[in-house]
Amino acid sequence: YHFTAANEIATASITGAARNLHSTSLDRLRPEQYSAIFAIDRLVQSEHFAAEIALLFTSLKPGGYLILTGSTGIVPKDVFKWIAGLAHYKRATSIYDVEYVVKAHGIEVCGRDVPGYVLPLSRISVWQKRCPERISTPPL
Repeated sequence: YHFTAANEIATASITGAARNLHSTSLDRLRPEQYSAIFAIDRLVQSEHFAAEIALLFTSLKPGGYLILTGSTGIVPKDVFKWIAGLAHYKRATSIYDVEYVVKAHGIEVCGRDVPGYVLPLSRISVWQKRCPERISTPPL
């Protein structure tokens, strides 16, 4: 992800391959703006991930999808920073902590751990926004 985001040619190639795909920032999001949002390694780097998750789900259209990736936190974070030369990479939490908060806003469609040699190093999951009209309220 870092290498794509830092490389204008790679970013242009990826965004040109899919119609209506673009990169944006949290401060530019509007309610019910997107059908799908990719949060690639972003939320595990934020100390304010719970507020950012709420904002991302507000920005999804009803029934929209949030696709997440992030480190499991099983391997000490500095190991991979050192291997990849990414001294600026900061992991505030694990993808499991992020997904725990996401459960309040969405329904998990699927999720996969990306295996390391023995233990999973990262995870990808897809979540669908809960639609208020589909949530039944129990009778009083």
